[in-house]
Amino acid sequence: MTNHQSKANQTRRKWWLLYTAGILLTLTALAAGTTIIITLDHTAQRAAATADRQASLRLALWRLDAWFSPLLFQESARTPDDYASTNPDSPLINFESKFIPIHFEISPTGIVTSPQSAAQPAFLEQIRNAVQATDFARKIKLAESAAASNYQLMQSPSSVNELPAVAADQDTAPNNNTQRQESARGSQQYDSQKRSNVVQQSIANRGQTKSQSKGAPQQFDQANEGFPSPPEFPDLQVGPFIPMWLNNQNSNTSTKQLAFIRRLHAPNHESQQGFLINWQIITQAMQKEVADLFPSATLAPVYTVWGSADPPDLALAGLPATLVVAPLDFSNINLSTPTSLTLILTYTLVILAVTAIGIALKGGIAFGDKRNRFASAVTHELRTPLTTFRMYSEMLAQDMVPPGEQKTYLHTLEREARRLESLVNNVLAYARLEEGRPQNLTQAAPANPQPAIEILNRFLPDWQTRAQDANLTLEFQSNLDPSHKINADPEALGQIIFNLIENACKYGQSESNPTIQLNAQTDQQNQILTITLTDHGPGIDPTKINNLFKPFERAHNDPTKPGLGLGLALAKSLAQNLAGNLTLHQTNPTTFRLTLPLQS
Repeated sequence: MTNHQSKANQTRRKWWLLYTAGILLTLTALAAGTTIIITLDHTAQRAAATADRQASLRLALWRLDAWFSPLLFQESARTPDDYASTNPDSPLINFESKFIPIHFEISPTGIVTSPQSAAQPAFLEQIRNAVQATDFARKIKLAESAAASNYQLMQSPSSVNELPAVAADQDTAPNNNTQRQESARGSQQYDSQKRSNVVQQSIANRGQTKSQSKGAPQQFDQANEGFPSPPEFPDLQVGPFIPMWLNNQNSNTSTKQLAFIRRLHAPNHESQQGFLINWQIITQAMQKEVADLFPSATLAPVYTVWGSADPPDLALAGLPATLVVAPLDFSNINLSTPTSLTLILTYTLVILAVTAIGIALKGGIAFGDKRNRFASAVTHELRTPLTTFRMYSEMLAQDMVPPGEQKTYLHTLEREARRLESLVNNVLAYARLEEGRPQNLTQAAPANPQPAIEILNRFLPDWQTRAQDANLTLEFQSNLDPSHKINADPEALGQIIFNLIENACKYGQSESNPTIQLNAQTDQQNQILTITLTDHGPGIDPTKINNLFKPFERAHNDPTKPGLGLGLALAKSLAQNLAGNLTLHQTNPTTFRLTLPLQS
């Protein structure tokens, strides 16, 4: 390998290394940016899904509270006399509801009675058993105090983080002057407190002005319409209904029953009234209200003190229950988002750009190599004839050549001139072909087809002369007759075969068989003219076959052999422009095959 080739290879490696490094840096930056963008997109999708879910949860809770609040309002409007078992006019005697199986009253002495005792003896017995195991008075006071404190907090302009302690009695509040600090539990807990206060304040303020229940949602105001206000008794204080879970003392199961109980406070005594809730039926009905939002939602009971300032998440306002929904599934992240489509488009454009740059780089390197080979070949080929011209012309001008030898010197100058002319013609011809102007290369094709044998015989003497100059003999054989005609430029055909002979003269020398065989034959159908040219030189290296017809590529690396490496490339291009083809048929002996269409 020459020093020039070594430098060219180093330059090519440098450019490809830079190209590869650029690709790696681009892909690394693109991958990092993609990771960040996808993470942000997924985060945004999760945030949007969470926001939509929170909105659906709030809507579901408002629906459930709006569904249950009319029932609670209706029961709150009943007079204390309606619960009296001794009242023959009580509307509860014949009361029937799948949600409320029984109403009851607990006397100051703990006796449980009901106007429905005849119709519901089993439920009445359950309540009597539960009363023995439950301190109703204490639990009702605790729930009322917690609810009142929570409502004051919601109406106060101070921070929701400051919750005043409420003394229910001496057992539950040992320090009446302390204040506890709690952090807000989020929008759901605040919403639950607000809804609870709206329901309870609406119940407590029935019959009062609407300004005292400011902030109640419209559906609760509409739900209150049509229900009577609770009666007023000058000497009797009627408290709100408090939900309470009852334990059946004689039951073998741990199932609790839900009751709503209110406290009646008179100057000399205190009693309770309430009604029992059919938990299973009422929760089934309420779950249908939110089935369109959460098909698998259920209601779970809450056994903590009702009205607490720290209610569970998704707690209902009027019912001691929480809404239980399936966790939000983030596994089905939508990939067909504008961000994903933008990333796909970006990757596609980057791949196209990288491919285009690679093709351009390859073409640029190939062009640079071709230019370097051209400059090197032309410089080498011009040096020999120019040196001969200068030396011989100086010798002839200074009468340094004997008169008898001057003719030999002149013949040498003529031969070098023809060689230089051939070199220039090949370069110009190939340049025109590269520009797509083969019509300017040779004379125009004849209007009528010409006999192929006449064209070959016209150029045969020149071909034989070139072979003789290389101490070779050109042997021509043919089965053509004047009927075998081709519609081709004779000069182009002559140039193709001359280039093949020139190539054989340079590289096909053989002491044992110094001949070049030119053969022109037709196929059996007289449609294809096949011209083969064979020399008996050392042959062609098989590793050179792929680049054999490329411009400025030489089949031999012998620097002593003249040539630009354009002969075969030009011959193949000319053959293709004549609607034919030129191929290497054999490597040893070297045989080229030219095929051209015959005209009928």
